[in-house]
Amino acid sequence: MICFANFPLAKVAAYVNASLHQESHIDYAVTSCPVDVIEFEVLDPDINFSDHFPLVATVTVDYPIDNSDA
Repeated sequence: MICFANFPLAKVAAYVNASLHQESHIDYAVTSCPVDVIEFEVLDPDINFSDHFPLVATVTVDYPIDNSDA
């Protein structure tokens, strides 16, 4: 199942083109379980040679551990 995790409070521009006076924002991320997305952030590094900013999504991953061989 594919779900969308909305980020209504994260309206930081992820793309900026100052010469064209344009920018865009990330509205959602595609994930299998949106409650597993802990944090979503648009980074603004000191050195960036692109007009797109790097994105970081922190998620929880739960996977079973098979201890039957122990």
